[in-house]
Amino acid sequence: MHRHTALEEFSSQPRAAARINSKLDKGLLMYVAAAGATGVSLLASPPTAEAKIVYTPANTRLYENSFPIDLNNDGVADITLSAHFQVYSFYRTILSVIPGAGNAVGGVTAGAADLPWGERIGPKETFDPAGQLMASRARCGSSYCVAGPWADPGNRPGYLGVKFLIHGETHYGWVRLTAGRLPATLTGYAYETIPDKPIIAGKVSGPVSVGAINPSELLSPSTGPSTLGLLARGAEALAIWRREEEMATQ
Repeated sequence: MHRHTALEEFSSQPRAAARINSKLDKGLLMYVAAAGATGVSLLASPPTAEAKIVYTPANTRLYENSFPIDLNNDGVADITLSAHFQVYSFYRTILSVIPGAGNAVGGVTAGAADLPWGERIGPKETFDPAGQLMASRARCGSSYCVAGPWADPGNRPGYLGVKFLIHGETHYGWVRLTAGRLPATLTGYAYETIPDKPIIAGKVSGPVSVGAINPSELLSPSTGPSTLGLLARGAEALAIWRREEEMATQ
């Protein structure tokens, strides 16, 4: 006759359902809800566009010549700098800028604005699509007569604000040069790749945004065990957990 052992009798008895502390139960529900919401928001949020400043260095003397500037290197001149002489009963040197079709330069009443380093160039500034005087210098008797915002900048470089089109969208950029008495010297130019985004005069680089989550953060192993708090971070926590498991198995 088979005798039931104590172990068989224990295993055959129905098990009582374990009861979770009510506070812990609520906490779990809150963490699960938070994790779900985080995952949904990450899936729903599109990555931000890649933004950067494209800078082109230059070292060009402007003296009785015209120089087209192609800010975004698409083969189309966005503005043209023109330096030339006029000879009457006196001689006169003139530096001017001519925007391409649909483009404009930062303007003031007397001509193209000579902006200092750090000036903001964007939608709130004033631009003029017409050709603009930058600097004029002429012999006046025993002295010289000067005109234009760029006529007497000293030795410092100035910045010309530019508003131009790329595939029908407005972009902003700057052109750096030392003007005044010819020859003027062009030393560089830059533009912002994001449409309608302002650029700072003299800024040659900008941040690149690849999304809301830092990839290095996803790959960094945690110094402690996985927690419910980490779970609440949602989808990004999965990568951290997987990394921890891989390191543990190794």
